[in-house]
Amino acid sequence: MRDVNLPGVSIESTTPVQVGDRVSIGFDGYPEVAPPFALSGVVRRVLLSQDPGTRDAMGIEIDRETTSADALKNYRRVVLHYLHHKLLLEDINQSYFEGRCPKCDWIGRVGRRRPNCSRCGGTVVPI
Repeated sequence: MRDVNLPGVSIESTTPVQVGDRVSIGFDGYPEVAPPFALSGVVRRVLLSQDPGTRDAMGIEIDRETTSADALKNYRRVVLHYLHHKLLLEDINQSYFEGRCPKCDWIGRVGRRRPNCSRCGGTVVPI
């Protein structure tokens, strides 16, 4: 995922798409923010990568008529979470991730090299 906003999302993909293609996007949910949900959308933009080893991206407009009201509500929660924690998206590309400690349920950002919980020292898993 490169960017999220209320009208749509920009994601990287290895699947070739064209402007106008209909897509479905599944979200695993986000602890204490939103449960799993799926969105329907339309590809509005295709960004071809110029660098070898970098994935192409697509800009997707959320189809509010074919996406359920619950899924739209959950998507809004996720977008607002990222807007209030904007560094999370940047951290994904800079060797950090947001995770949860299975031992004590702590949630926070940790480095990929040492994904240890700051509360109990357990191994943090990505969420």
